[in-house]
Amino acid sequence: MTQTEKQPNLLRGNALTITAILLWSSNFPIVEVLVQSWHPLLLATARLISSGFCLFLLLIILGKLPKISDLPFKPIWVFGGCLLGMATILQTFAVQMAGSVMVAIIGTAMPLISAVIGYVFAKEPIGLLVAIGIAFAIVGGIVSSIAGMTFEITLGLGEGLMLMSTIMWTLYARGLVNHLGHLDNMTGVAFCSLAGSITAFVLCGLALTLGFAEPVYDLSLTSIGLIVWLGGIAVGFSTVLFVAGSRLLSVTIASMHLNVVPFYVMMISLALGGVLVWQQFWGASLVVVGAVLAQITKKSTQSD
Repeated sequence: MTQTEKQPNLLRGNALTITAILLWSSNFPIVEVLVQSWHPLLLATARLISSGFCLFLLLIILGKLPKISDLPFKPIWVFGGCLLGMATILQTFAVQMAGSVMVAIIGTAMPLISAVIGYVFAKEPIGLLVAIGIAFAIVGGIVSSIAGMTFEITLGLGEGLMLMSTIMWTLYARGLVNHLGHLDNMTGVAFCSLAGSITAFVLCGLALTLGFAEPVYDLSLTSIGLIVWLGGIAVGFSTVLFVAGSRLLSVTIASMHLNVVPFYVMMISLALGGVLVWQQFWGASLVVVGAVLAQITKKSTQSD
């Protein structure tokens, strides 16, 4: 395709991804609030059920619910039931153990993880500008995450769980793009969320039965409302938009936008009367520079 034909795709891909990350940015603080009154395993199950329910409701309203016979159940189970389900459970425990700041810092590794996975398993080349862009995105994400914070960085079980969750979520996102690409974006995410909720529900039931988890939960209107937002919007619909953007940009480049989450949180805080933290602004700027650098090679390649 020509450059003029492809440039709107890059603009659309970035717009979709930025919108997705804006919605996703509410994920960690909401989990950090809810995990105080929910057992992490029960919360992970509830958010996956919420995501699947909300997306299925949208599919029905929009008349996009597919025939069961048209669905590839094996990939849905692999990427949704196994990867998404376990990634959500591990991330929820990680937020409880390590806190949202450390979780956000470790999440900045997603572009690098995606690039390595693509290079090893799909022979996707990592050009110099892409490598530099990833480095900018990771540094910018870390700068934004630790801005204004005074804490001692430690590496423990929570951090290890988040790293595993990030790897699994990256594989899940790449699976949606590369192996479930023939499905509508919302359809793929909805059925993967359903599969993930089944996995989490079974594990939750076993843990409760065997005494490994206690039935700690909060069914107040506020808690339920936060879970509906968390599952339906912050995780569910944002993933639909992220996958749509990733199909235009690639998962590696799209995931760079994840590293600007602390900047979006800062902007939300400013709107609510918070204080500007300039380190977050400069960190977000590094992420943007990294994303632009990584897309220069993509743009020139697509114009050939």
